[in-house]
Amino acid sequence: MKCAILGFGNPVRGDDAVGCQVIEKLHEKFNNEKDHIGLFDMGTNGFEILFTLSGYNKIIVVDAVLDNQNKIGQIYKVPAEEVLMAPEEDPLLFLHGMKWNQGLSYAKKIMGDSYPTDVDAYLISISNISFIEAMQPEVEKARDEVIELIFKEVVSWLN
Repeated sequence: MKCAILGFGNPVRGDDAVGCQVIEKLHEKFNNEKDHIGLFDMGTNGFEILFTLSGYNKIIVVDAVLDNQNKIGQIYKVPAEEVLMAPEEDPLLFLHGMKWNQGLSYAKKIMGDSYPTDVDAYLISISNISFIEAMQPEVEKARDEVIELIFKEVVSWLN
């Protein structure tokens, strides 16, 4: 049984870096589980998800969601199926602009029956995407909470 955890974000866009920071900190926590857990800092490249899922039974995606209507740092855990975007049939789709939910849709289409059935997303509500490295304290707190939630979930799943 193998689990892939994929963090998305831009490390120089304030709160948007949260997915990448989760991966960085999970490397320390899962140091002894490298055979069962893949940790991937995906940056902003949703297309790469197509090449990451093969061989994994469980997928966890972590990303920021720009949402000025709710409390900053609000955590949402949703089945990735709920946020998938339908693949576009346009052969000229600009792959560098593909988001992770589009990448998952393509992966599901391409992988068929070998697509993992256990795919969830942790989304953290943010508002700051300025070109700075600092995060808002509410987002840092949510990041740390997501790290603990993922750690407990994966350890339980492995046992």
